[in-house]
Amino acid sequence: MKPQHLITLTSTAVFSLLGTALLWGIWMTGQLRTADNALLDLTQQYLPPDPVDDSPLVYIKIGDISDQPWPWQSLDYAILTHSILRYFPQTLAMETPFYRTDDGPTVYDSQFRNQLRRLNRSLVSVPLTSTGHHLGTAMPLRPFATVPENPAMPGYSHGLWPISEVGDASGLHPQTYPADHDGRIRRIPLLINYQGKPVASQVLTTYATYLGADLASSGAVLGDAIILKDKAAEIIETIPINEKGEITLRFYPELPLRKEVEFYSVILASEQAQQGESPPFDLGVFRNSLVMLGKEHPNIMEPVVTPQGLSSPSRLQLQALANLLNGTYIKDIPFTLMALAIYLTLAASILISRVTHPLLSLAGTLGFLFYVAAMVAMLFYFKGYWIQPTALLIAPALGWIAGRSWIPLIQSKFS
Repeated sequence: MKPQHLITLTSTAVFSLLGTALLWGIWMTGQLRTADNALLDLTQQYLPPDPVDDSPLVYIKIGDISDQPWPWQSLDYAILTHSILRYFPQTLAMETPFYRTDDGPTVYDSQFRNQLRRLNRSLVSVPLTSTGHHLGTAMPLRPFATVPENPAMPGYSHGLWPISEVGDASGLHPQTYPADHDGRIRRIPLLINYQGKPVASQVLTTYATYLGADLASSGAVLGDAIILKDKAAEIIETIPINEKGEITLRFYPELPLRKEVEFYSVILASEQAQQGESPPFDLGVFRNSLVMLGKEHPNIMEPVVTPQGLSSPSRLQLQALANLLNGTYIKDIPFTLMALAIYLTLAASILISRVTHPLLSLAGTLGFLFYVAAMVAMLFYFKGYWIQPTALLIAPALGWIAGRSWIPLIQSKFS
């Protein structure tokens, strides 16, 4: 090999490595990440709607509180759960926490607990905070087996715990909604760092419960996937996650729900059916369903910001569940593969730029740029993989500059 060619290849390898470190460092500051998120939001608007099979999701919302002062007593929830029990829902997830507003337990709390025990597969959300104090009596959360065992993800130390009667009868699982640099929520955690240990979020637990998975037998490799298994340790499903235990949501313009109904409309319809009257909707929608109970009224819920605008936390959970049920979530490329892609793009751009004629060199670099953009778009459109595109699209320009200016300078010094 000629010394000049050896210098070119060595310089290409070194500049590609330095360029990868530079672009990744800029991305970590949040500047390129903001551009990537804007591209992700824009791209999602032009994706065709995915065909959705019969959805098991039923949403019971608390959107009307005009007839009953908030917060509601446990009796209301006991009546609701009794109303749907006879239709055998498969899973009931309640985003609404249940805090005690009086000095002690009431008979209504006991009735609510009994109804939850009859449901057998009920889950209650535990909002977490990183500072402050516990509200209510803290209860243990089962750690979820991960590799590595000590996750490098945001940690939480305090929870807003429900009344003990609910905790005794239901699975308690946390849910958080971390926002990106621009304040919008695009990713939702399936694993959460609580007091230094990873635990399953309510979204993951709800989905796993619906599938019949056993979280004690399941595990995860952060930056790779969550592996859901049954009690016999047979794999039920594998869910790709990033290094923080999150999935990137593909937002449905309209949630694929089997039914959306007001809280008291369910109770009224059940009473009418028991009296032999015709209810306003078919209560059979609850059979084998995955039911979410959540708050919608602006006075009792704090909305979160998504690329689609303001949303209630329960609707965000429904988006995540719909993604999991239909496999439409966006798969993030692992850090190592992303760094390798940037490195190879830089190296190829530098070598293409070494074409003798400047115009041919520029044309080759532009052609390679369009090729990279097309590959990013095809991976996203057909396979659901999101490669952070900004760094990859900057890399050909950076490679062209290095190939046309810096490498000739090095060659002249060593020739």
